[in-house]
Amino acid sequence: MGHQSGINKAYIYETEKENKVIMVAKSLSALVLLVSVLSLLGLAANAAHTNQAHNMSSIIQNKHMHGDVVVVQRNGHVIVYDAKNNTDLARGQALLSAFSKLRSGDTVYLAAENYSIATGPFNVTYLSEAGAGGMLTGVKLLGAGKYKTRIYDTYLNYTLSYLALPPLVMTGCNSVTANLSLVSYDEPYSLWGTSDGYGGCLGNATLSNVYLQSDSFSRFGIYVNYTPSAEIVGNIIVRNATINATGAAAYIKASPSLNAYFYNTNASASYLYGMPSTGILASPFSTGGNIYLIDTTVSISNGYPGGVAVYDGGSASTYLYGSSALCGRCAGQLSLWNAGNMIAVNSTSVYNSLRSVGVITNIGPAKFKG
Repeated sequence: MGHQSGINKAYIYETEKENKVIMVAKSLSALVLLVSVLSLLGLAANAAHTNQAHNMSSIIQNKHMHGDVVVVQRNGHVIVYDAKNNTDLARGQALLSAFSKLRSGDTVYLAAENYSIATGPFNVTYLSEAGAGGMLTGVKLLGAGKYKTRIYDTYLNYTLSYLALPPLVMTGCNSVTANLSLVSYDEPYSLWGTSDGYGGCLGNATLSNVYLQSDSFSRFGIYVNYTPSAEIVGNIIVRNATINATGAAAYIKASPSLNAYFYNTNASASYLYGMPSTGILASPFSTGGNIYLIDTTVSISNGYPGGVAVYDGGSASTYLYGSSALCGRCAGQLSLWNAGNMIAVNSTSVYNSLRSVGVITNIGPAKFKG
């Protein structure tokens, strides 16, 4: 009996040990299963997030193919403004409708299409989160390519003085306007920037990979003027732009709180109804600030007397790094005119010293350091 009892005890012990092993194995299996489930859930969540991002991209791409205007709000919500028909005017109306409802931080995507603005320019200067009375910031207007997306005007408004007319596009402070063409055949006074009559916010604004063309009554490609109603604090940055204007490629009223940078830009101007033209013009009313031309070519493409490629006025300073200031025939025209604080030129820049007025400061082989 004692021996049998010992066997039973040993059997019970072995059985208990086996049960514990089984329990441990079951626990491990459950743990593995739990980890697998959690991994699957994580993969599913990631897949859902990826699909959502892919769907967002697909929505934008697909809608772009049909020439619609797509607005991605700062919270990720997508709004599509469909053109009523396949015409430039219908797409322009969709664009105007989208801009009338913008909020700070929104991004507007445009297709590789033409947009005709027939009822007036569009801007975000006087739009606010509530819809009126404030200034939006952080708006992005993005086309499908420098020469693929074209916004042009077809409206006339001769009842306003030229200076009171707003630019074709005003995108506000902390904004980006990129990958498109802005063309004006009649008005407004400029294609991008601010205006005397409308004021506006334009500090820390970027204009990138764009083509600007102004004809007829359109005087300026870029017009930035500080007025009591304008808020321009920060930098204006222009990159990879091609500007053909009738009055001035760019008019900048610089100030101690405003600097303008032109990178890899080709800016040209021609005369308007027998008036001289200017390529890059630092306003004689500038109260300070700097204008930098980096790897940029500025030219006036006609022989009308009085034209100047680069003009510096007021208390502003203009710097040329690896840039060119060229006059067409140069008969009665100027390459550089320093009527302001300073024009500084490094040794890799090109200009006609015989057709320059005022003190031109040579800064040797200096390279631009932003």
